[in-house]
Amino acid sequence: MKTVVYIDVYFILNFAVDLLCIYLCGMLSGKRPKKPDLIASALIGGVFSCAILII
Repeated sequence: MKTVVYIDVYFILNFAVDLLCIYLCGMLSGKRPKKPDLIASALIGGVFSCAILII
């Protein structure tokens, strides 16, 4: 039996988890990140995780 990993689902899931983690870390530290910075950081995390999955 073969395991199939869909890269788009993997990216969306990782993007959402990164977004949540960065937001919660900002809330705990008392500094709320700006939305563009938050989205850019989660986007970079999602892209790099997909790159690692492909390699």
